[in-house]
Amino acid sequence: MIAKHHSNWRIKAIQSLDETHQNDLHYSSVITCSFDDSVKIKMALIQAIDEIRKIVRPSEDEGAYAYSLDFFGLKNNEE
Repeated sequence: MIAKHHSNWRIKAIQSLDETHQNDLHYSSVITCSFDDSVKIKMALIQAIDEIRKIVRPSEDEGAYAYSLDFFGLKNNEE
């Protein structure tokens, strides 16, 4: 069920691309880097998620927002 959950929010993100709102943020990138740096990037993203959770917990429920994050290899990486 978690895969469907992730897919549903990715679909919503794609739909929001058609509804240009000034405050929306969409970012996509394909990169190359070393395996060691890929671990550093993944850790930085995990830290960002933790920081966002710290902000969200005490925050007032004034609006609903979605954010999605993916970081994955595009070919047979040796991991």
